[in-house]
Amino acid sequence: MNSINSIAVIGLGEIAERHRRNLKSLIPKAKIISIPTRGKLPSTSIAYADKVMTNPDLVFKYDLSFAIIASPATFHLKFAQKFIENRIPTLIEKPIASDVKDAIQISQLANQYSTPVRIGYCLRYLPSIVAVKEALAKEQLGRIFYISIEAGQYLPFWRPNTDYRKTVSAKRSLGGGVLLELSHELDYIQWLFGEVTVHNSILSYSQELNLEVEDCADITLKGKNSEVINLHLDFLQKKPSRKCRIVGTHGTIEWDLIQNSVYLFNESSNCKLYSNKNFDINNIYIDMMKDFLNVLKNKDSIIATPVEAIRTIHLIKQISENNTA
Repeated sequence: MNSINSIAVIGLGEIAERHRRNLKSLIPKAKIISIPTRGKLPSTSIAYADKVMTNPDLVFKYDLSFAIIASPATFHLKFAQKFIENRIPTLIEKPIASDVKDAIQISQLANQYSTPVRIGYCLRYLPSIVAVKEALAKEQLGRIFYISIEAGQYLPFWRPNTDYRKTVSAKRSLGGGVLLELSHELDYIQWLFGEVTVHNSILSYSQELNLEVEDCADITLKGKNSEVINLHLDFLQKKPSRKCRIVGTHGTIEWDLIQNSVYLFNESSNCKLYSNKNFDINNIYIDMMKDFLNVLKNKDSIIATPVEAIRTIHLIKQISENNTA
């Protein structure tokens, strides 16, 4: 790929602004074109944008190097199709789409037009996950018995200056609910442990937040080697928690994603594999963007492919179908 000229960023939310800000830092000479999801000009100026366009079709008159889709998931196919058919490399914020049908169509379009498409599962770039992946590759735990995973945070605290009931997370029509919003966990489970199957699930609507989507999910999965994976997701915990515990024949790994730490415990010793609680979380988005640029240069990368992202959407569908609540 030659020099980067113009970049289109779909969406006006926090993640879209983060991408625009990071692009200005990484590629300062590039022209950032911001496109609102619903085609309406906002009442305030758009930070880190050189131009705002309400008609996405007009963006193709520019020499686009790539596009980022950071709209609600239910709009992903609509925008992705335009960029893919114009052979514009596209980074889609997770999840790839809100349902399996749209996800498969995006992947088929990418293959048909030979357009690079990747999905923004940024937890793959946490330094702590690298330590976990290396420990598993070295089989430091031996045979794995079970994995316990928890991710929870009080939804009204996510965006304190916004009515949480009007956010993407809270609205079914925009692809909300804990399964899609916290699908990072479902991505890294399969990235670390391979494909899994759903044993059972309980999706809860607590009414605590008066949401139209599930605000709590408890799921039991089985790994390819019959290991049991217990996964809990919620919008309810006042104190944020994001942890993973892996138990095997030789010991236990305790991974705290918020503290960005990994410890290995066995019968004779305790070992710190990684710890840096002062890590700047924005770095994972920067590293993901650099990795997407590697894709455009035909270099090796770990960024999620459409095939991997479809696997996650399939898993969400299976979890919903197995709901026993």
